[in-house]
Amino acid sequence: MPTNKFPVSCIKYFAILFLTLSLFTIFLLALSLLALSYSNVSNGSLTFAQTPLDQAKKDYTEKTSDLSNTKNAYITATYQAFGTATAKAEAFAKTKEYLISVDRLLLSYLALVSEYGSETRWQSSSFDKALSDQVIADQITLIQDHLKKVQNTQTLEELPPLSLDLRTQLDKVTRPKINKVVETYDIAQTESIFGSFINVSQLLNEFVEKRITAQNHTLLINWQSEINDIREKTQTNLSLSKVSYQKIKDDSYNSHQIKQTDEILERAKTELKRSKSLFEEMTKII
Repeated sequence: MPTNKFPVSCIKYFAILFLTLSLFTIFLLALSLLALSYSNVSNGSLTFAQTPLDQAKKDYTEKTSDLSNTKNAYITATYQAFGTATAKAEAFAKTKEYLISVDRLLLSYLALVSEYGSETRWQSSSFDKALSDQVIADQITLIQDHLKKVQNTQTLEELPPLSLDLRTQLDKVTRPKINKVVETYDIAQTESIFGSFINVSQLLNEFVEKRITAQNHTLLINWQSEINDIREKTQTNLSLSKVSYQKIKDDSYNSHQIKQTDEILERAKTELKRSKSLFEEMTKII
């Protein structure tokens, strides 16, 4: 289950005081949802027990270990002179095993990316998840086809061209496309969290305005000002991040543009993190 980081004391306090108020019930659910969003902004992912994402991470780790082992065997084999047919056959077997491990690691990585997409919150997002899913599916098909070709090889001479094909595929297609998909996830998640922020801030503002005391009215005005500031700055940075995102090419690796997009998006996340303490502060005085 997701980890809710909203203070338990606040939840108990409101539950006892306003148990019969339907408005508060809605507010509490919304605030709990936003607490999960803050967890995601801070840590990059939510915490679940035994999810497909956990399994994908585990599989990816195992495939990484497998690749390391087969690579060492491949390196040893390639340093041996092909003085006999047996030596050449050994080199072929180790090289083939290594390329198979590479393909399987890539498939595991793509599965991991796909699971991150499934865990991403797409509510309030301007992106279409189906498009990202299709990009990943296409790359999985390409790697699976390459894997079959490697598995069907019978001689050492067949492997270098397949290795070159894979490298070209990764550099010109898979790597740039998947990097852009990951950026899509990050922006979509932040957009959805921003949507939750808007909903919760409006709900809390309506709730507080009806109950705030005269002596705390100035505090409310300042709180509203800070919330508006966060909303405007987050919206600005989200818009700028999407402009930068559109410049990311999906047919060549462009790390500079990705880095620029990440930096702008991080400013939006920083603004959203500010609101957590503001929400908690307001709930303590009403």
